Amino acid sequence: PEFFQYVLPRLAAAHSHIQPRMKNRAMCEIFGAYGWAEGISMMRRLIDHMLVRGINHFVPHAFSPDYPDPDCPPHFNAGGCNPEFSGFAKLMRYTNQVCHLLEGATEQVSAAILYHAEAEWSGQKYMLTQKPAKLLYDAQLNYDILPIDALMEQARVENGRLCVETMEYPVLIIPYAQVLPAAFLEKLRELECRDARIAFVDGRPQDCTWGEVVPLMDVAGYVRKHSSVNVRLNQKFPLLRVFHGVRGDTNLFMVVNESMEADFDGQLQLPVTGSGTKLKMLEDSAYRVDTNDGAFNLKLCCGESAVFVFGDKSWIDLPREPVYGQGIPLKGPWTLTLKRAHSTEETKMHLDKLYNVTGPEGDDTFSGWMRYETVFDVANADLLDLGLVGECAHVWVNGVDVGMRIHAPYTFDISNALREGENRLLVEVANSLVHQQPDDFSRFVQIPPSGILGPVMLF
Repeated sequence: PEFFQYVLPRLAAAHSHIQPRMKNRAMCEIFGAYGWAEGISMMRRLIDHMLVRGINHFVPHAFSPDYPDPDCPPHFNAGGCNPEFSGFAKLMRYTNQVCHLLEGATEQVSAAILYHAEAEWSGQKYMLTQKPAKLLYDAQLNYDILPIDALMEQARVENGRLCVETMEYPVLIIPYAQVLPAAFLEKLRELECRDARIAFVDGRPQDCTWGEVVPLMDVAGYVRKHSSVNVRLNQKFPLLRVFHGVRGDTNLFMVVNESMEADFDGQLQLPVTGSGTKLKMLEDSAYRVDTNDGAFNLKLCCGESAVFVFGDKSWIDLPREPVYGQGIPLKGPWTLTLKRAHSTEETKMHLDKLYNVTGPEGDDTFSGWMRYETVFDVANADLLDLGLVGECAHVWVNGVDVGMRIHAPYTFDISNALREGENRLLVEVANSLVHQQPDDFSRFVQIPPSGILGPVMLF
């Protein structure tokens, strides 16, 4: 897992940075061979996983005209029978928007890490690239991974910094290798003599008597000391990921909470000053952000992401993001209508409490649409929070479409849809076809619950 988390996407992103013809464009074919268990929420996590690591072009797998095709689950349309296809369309709009915003920006990184395949081929002792990479990335210090040939052919030193094409690296990290090519060691010595900062992790290669040695566990502190593009937190939170790109005078940051268990609620400090814009692009919302020398309070729930823009003036007329106090529980009762995929039949039932439709109390073969209806008499709420949902939720209040969510938080601005007296709430939830069409790939993926599990709150 360390290789896929800390190396593979960064190999592609770094290659796009040092090849002028690529213009910082890096592509990934995505979503393939996960099975129907890969619902739309997981797809969103995969997209953000790649975006925040510098990937900005995507080719979605599984647009096969043959359905079912065992190579393709999930099929995105599935002959018109995929309950989550409307959520997939929303995800693709989001992906296009974020890619458009980030593409062409020059990524700001704190270090370069050597990818020493030659050391691995030699059969001697070596340290895997992901070992120092993990320590840097978990400390919100980004990096490029560079092969030996790029450094041999393209590296130069300017103002005490190692440069490859348009990229500048305050530090070059060399994971431990017992053996490295003699010509490459000569190149490193030449770069160091020109004031490039080079650090060997846990020891020098044989026949090398020069250069700074840094213990593996001290790598993050060493890089932070020598980098000027640092992102800082007021608390340790290894799974908060940050992309930093610069286009002209504008600084762009994508921030993702990749934790499956914990919300991030703390202070984020970015290498900027003044005010900026927070974009919650899946919700089509934008807010003004005011910083204290780049520091501001941020809350992101599990899997949530946001994009921050500093340097333009779009924030001037924007509202600040509201903060909500104690909510009012919306307990129902509910009318639940189930419509199974590949069927025209509907089943209606009345609920006193919410439950997992495909859990022990329900039907573990159900895939399709779950329509929840209730009424409530609250006229002054601004926000509806559905709590835990599996997986796509589309909401109407008094017939007014207030939006769709494909990932937590399942919150909706309902301030313009409420009225005095009775209000009618309709929520249509869709899950994936994994319950109806189990497949071999899905054995390796945790399958989420189905429907609204709540608690449902009004704020």
